[in-house]
Order: sequence, then structure tokens, then C-alpha cells
Amino acid sequence: MAKVLSVFVVVAMSAPQAPGGVGGGQPAGGAPRSRIYGPGVNNRFFKPNPFQLQYAQQIANLVPQALIRINLDGSIDITDQYGRKADVVDQFGRELTDLID
Repeated sequence: MAKVLSVFVVVAMSAPQAPGGVGGGQPAGGAPRSRIYGPGVNNRFFKPNPFQLQYAQQIANLVPQALIRINLDGSIDITDQYGRKADVVDQFGRELTDLID
């Protein structure tokens, strides 16, 4: 079962926030936390499509719970914090993850 994440949080997250705090995007050490993970991150034989990766990063920036998983074959998935594939839906009901599938 795919988990559906909503993009409605964009309006709530549009206010500037201090780094290092809740939702600031940086842990206490000061270095930004990477939202990209998976066995294909350092795979030199099957690299992900850079345009799809950039689009996935834009989606992950809109939805705070979204992470980007790069598989061994270079394919990209948007997942939740537990690694389950997530469908990101905008306010009109369109799935934003269709372009990277």
C-alpha cells in the first residue's frame, strides 16, 4: 500500500525559519542533513537521471517528510522515513511523482 503525502504543507512552510530549530533543515552540528539515500547513491555504473533527481529534490523540499531513494539501477523513488514508497499529491489531485517513475 502506498502512502500518500500531501503538498498542502507548502503554504504552512512558506514562512522563514531559523536554521537548527524544528523544521530548520539542519541538525545541531550545522551541516545540512541529506535527504538522498539508497544503494545507488555512489553507483558509478548506473547513475540517476540528473533532471529527475533535481525534480525529486524539489518535491522533497516541498514535503518535509519526503526522502529520495536511489536504487541500484539508478531509478528514483520518493519514500517516507521508513522507506515505504510515497505518492505526493498536489491540491488538484495530481501525483507529482509520476514524472520520476
